[in-house]
Amino acid sequence: MSGIDVEKIHHELKASPGWILWKHETRSGKKTKVPYQVNGSRAKTDDPKTWTSFEEVLIAYEAGGYSGLGYVFNARDPFCGVDIDHCRDPKTGMIEPWAEVIIKQFNSYTEISPSETGVHILAKGKLPAGGRKKGNVEIYDSGRFFTMTGNALDHRGGIRPAQQAINNLLITHLKKEVSTCTERLCSSPGLSLSDSELIQKAIQSKNGDNFHRLYQGQWKEAAYRSQSEADQAFCNLLAFWTGRDPVRIDSIFRQSGLMRQKWDVKHHGDGRTYGQGTIEKALANCSEIYSGKQGNGMALSKDGQKVDIGDKVDKGDYHLTELGNAERFAGKYRGQVAFVTAWGKWMFYDGTRWTTKGAESQVRHLSHKVAKSFYHLAAEAVDKNATDRLAKWAATSSRSSAITAMLKEASAMLAIEPERLDTNPWLFNCENCTINLKTGSLQPHDRNDFITKITPVFFNPEATAPTFLKVLQTCLAEDVIEFVQRFFGYCMAGTTKEQCLSIWYGTGQNSKSTVLNAVQAAFGEYAQTTRPETFMVRYNNTNTSDLAKLRGARLVTAAEGEDGQRLAESSVKQMTGGEQIQARALYQDFFEFTPEFKIILCTNHKPIIRGTDYAIWRRIRLIPFTVTIPLDQQDKDLAEKLKAELPGILTWVVAGAAKWLQNGLGTSEKIQAATHDYQSEQNIIQNFFDANCVEMPDATVGATDLFRNFDQWRKDEGHRKVTQTKFGNMLGDLGFHKDRNTIGRKVYFGIGLISGANDTFSGPNCSDYSAKTPNCSERIIQ
Repeated sequence: MSGIDVEKIHHELKASPGWILWKHETRSGKKTKVPYQVNGSRAKTDDPKTWTSFEEVLIAYEAGGYSGLGYVFNARDPFCGVDIDHCRDPKTGMIEPWAEVIIKQFNSYTEISPSETGVHILAKGKLPAGGRKKGNVEIYDSGRFFTMTGNALDHRGGIRPAQQAINNLLITHLKKEVSTCTERLCSSPGLSLSDSELIQKAIQSKNGDNFHRLYQGQWKEAAYRSQSEADQAFCNLLAFWTGRDPVRIDSIFRQSGLMRQKWDVKHHGDGRTYGQGTIEKALANCSEIYSGKQGNGMALSKDGQKVDIGDKVDKGDYHLTELGNAERFAGKYRGQVAFVTAWGKWMFYDGTRWTTKGAESQVRHLSHKVAKSFYHLAAEAVDKNATDRLAKWAATSSRSSAITAMLKEASAMLAIEPERLDTNPWLFNCENCTINLKTGSLQPHDRNDFITKITPVFFNPEATAPTFLKVLQTCLAEDVIEFVQRFFGYCMAGTTKEQCLSIWYGTGQNSKSTVLNAVQAAFGEYAQTTRPETFMVRYNNTNTSDLAKLRGARLVTAAEGEDGQRLAESSVKQMTGGEQIQARALYQDFFEFTPEFKIILCTNHKPIIRGTDYAIWRRIRLIPFTVTIPLDQQDKDLAEKLKAELPGILTWVVAGAAKWLQNGLGTSEKIQAATHDYQSEQNIIQNFFDANCVEMPDATVGATDLFRNFDQWRKDEGHRKVTQTKFGNMLGDLGFHKDRNTIGRKVYFGIGLISGANDTFSGPNCSDYSAKTPNCSERIIQ
């Protein structure tokens, strides 16, 4: 059998009666695959009567006249198929890396397509509704057929459940939102009932008459203008009663009197049938689901929270008081809004993350809905007294003072502490999904993660950034680029376990700011900028409002510090070492937090580091930007080009996170050399001592003479200028202090200039000292 390996076609597929034959035919000048039955008639992917068993199609295929075998995905089987085109070299068998990522995520039966330039993945799982296609990737669970070859990739196993991989694919490649409730199938009591029990439950409900008429197919009697309108209305009801289960909606609809041939007819441009489109719309419109006998008028929201749908006031569960209104507000919107007590601020969940931006107006808007709901309840009340009472309370509740009182009481019921926010350091929130850095999986946005930050960049594992990489290659060596990628990957996580501070140093026109700005944009709200003074010694300045805004940030940058600024070494050790720090926003109380941010100083002037201890220098990574890009070679549109590559830059950073987690942060030879040189430069006094001085208990040297020798030495060595006052302070840090000698001259005690330097000192001659000590500087303080 040329081209088909029957033995390797998976046995679960062989056992399913969804098989057809197919032929290559030319239509409108294009070669296409046309499905056929074993009797020679055309097969239909939406008509099970035209499908048959594997054994029968195999006999027909072997008799000749057909190009191959096909399997039709349908609602009755558990399978779905991912078709990836143009991802494989037919000569070498190499698969494109982006496609290999998808294959590994599914980890299910995979075979090479008939063209040998693509692959087919078969897995178990369901799409929210219908199929999806974009570019070289498409995925279907019904209404399509796969050409089967049996040419399986030899390292794949059985047809495995892969719902998470399906969701990831929808999110990252096909830009399809995946409903959290659809993925989890909210825990609705309706799911535990049989179809007949659930239908009976719906018929006996408050709106049961309408459900019954639609189930019987009596759409005209139910006052619908068309059967299509009735179809949609019935699916909307089924979405509520089935807990938003698309498979069960389809099953019950097919049992109803509304079922007709149109249900399985292709109706949409992407190949979805009329029924699939109707169900998808019902799921999109469904905000509440049936919750069983948990109280009249109760349902479950999309995230599984109980919400009141209207008639509890009549039963007296909520009193008609301001406190009752607050309880109603909290019961209806718990999981949508929260009050952060320590901040005195409301937050709301916008579908991607919790935010304070616009929260006050959002909360007021929701409180207005609660107040107005009493008018609706008044209209549905069973007697005039209840109607009058509810209408009067609606007017009272709509007053501004009543709204304020409702929210004041509700704030205590919906209170959370800041410590509950952003607790998982391995989650990184993107426009279309949440990345779990630890597992490498992509997750739908989830309010229960309590994430407060997001990057507005759409994460796509296939995205590339050729311009960005070219910029890096222009200004950095390859081993430095590798470190920078790992460092940015480390920055994605909410941990500071590497205890590292990165200093990007270069004298200008070298693209360091361009690169950093692009990565910051890819980080979105996870990146913050601050003044260099945040990390420098603060003289008589205790304002920490700049630190307060860094809470929750993952990457913090400070650019263009002044020459001569001194690093606040003790503070930096705290910030990079996982210790709590204190900060205070303007006009607010002090609070403590543990920094998650990693620091990058981007500067033309290296900060002064006085400390010589291992604890500070092991943290420093100096990234040398040594090139200067001529003006005539600078791209004025580079920033815009990099903005267009933000998805690719984010993908590059995520790859860096994987490398960091696997291999650690490490360093590179060039970074080690640059940092060592930096350390040597900073120890300027020690270097001067090594070359020119000796420490002896009975030695003295004039303060001005010592400075004059130092100043000449630092000019000869090319060091920065240091004032005499600063020179004295630096000596003081090393334990040397000046005083007046017996003739009133300012001198340093315990220091002498080595014989041959441009001064003399009282005490033994250095040549005598050298006779006893081979290295005249051995006793210098280290």
